Amino acid sequence: MKASLALFFALAFTFFGLAPSQQENSSWQEYTYRGDGFAIKAPTAPKPQLSPALPGATAYPMQLKYDKAFVVVSVKPTPNCSTLLALYRRTLVRGYDPDVDPSSLRDITLSDHSGIEYKRETHVNTEMERLYCTDTRLYALSVVWLSSASMPKTATRIVESFRLLTKTEQQH
Repeated sequence: MKASLALFFALAFTFFGLAPSQQENSSWQEYTYRGDGFAIKAPTAPKPQLSPALPGATAYPMQLKYDKAFVVVSVKPTPNCSTLLALYRRTLVRGYDPDVDPSSLRDITLSDHSGIEYKRETHVNTEMERLYCTDTRLYALSVVWLSSASMPKTATRIVESFRLLTKTEQQH
């Protein structure tokens, strides 16, 4: 999965890097995706597509050209999400991915749903990933930026705005 994520982000940087930046002139708004049960605030609308990095998932990528960063929300139907997340956490703790800083691993929650966050660093990029589980879905929020910089404030703002919809919100 690590190699496919790296390929996905490399292609995204290449493809979206050619597009004109709308971030500087756009106003922020909340985008709601009822079918996948979440909302997020961003300067431009994410464009849903099949995830090349996570089979069976829908990806919502956002290029932050001005910040030279990339944010993607991926949503995958995952009936046993909590069990799988616990197994993945143990894999990270044991150091099976040499690019992951074990000290960056932390347990998080969102609307009473469990999750984890960690950072992966290579010589070129840094990636921060948050994974949340609900009863039926895995939500992966990934931010990739140049290793020579800190995580862009725009990316932080987008990630912090992510929220799960209530059952009532999903029905309207």
